Amino acid sequence: MTRPLAESYPLLHRLFAGYANQDFDAHGADPLDAVRAFARDATPPERAAALEELRRLRAARTTERALSSALARLRSGVDPAAYGGTGPFLDAVAKVLAASAAR
Repeated sequence: MTRPLAESYPLLHRLFAGYANQDFDAHGADPLDAVRAFARDATPPERAAALEELRRLRAARTTERALSSALARLRSGVDPAAYGGTGPFLDAVAKVLAASAAR
């Protein structure tokens, strides 16, 4: 039996289920504002670990369909179409996390 994604990617689950969910607009108009809120609330090691989890997720799921499914299973409420798809949306998430990890 495979582990649920929430167990394999606990910080991404926290990010998407807790911040970038269907109520992401509580953090701002853009879904990336929810990612920034997560980054503000997370410790520096948590931000770096979330970025590493995102890298692992991208390496393990290389198609748009697989990424979209993973994002849904991590309980994201964001429609990544505005970013050109799930891959580009996750690239934008990575940029936010990388910028915040550098602080």
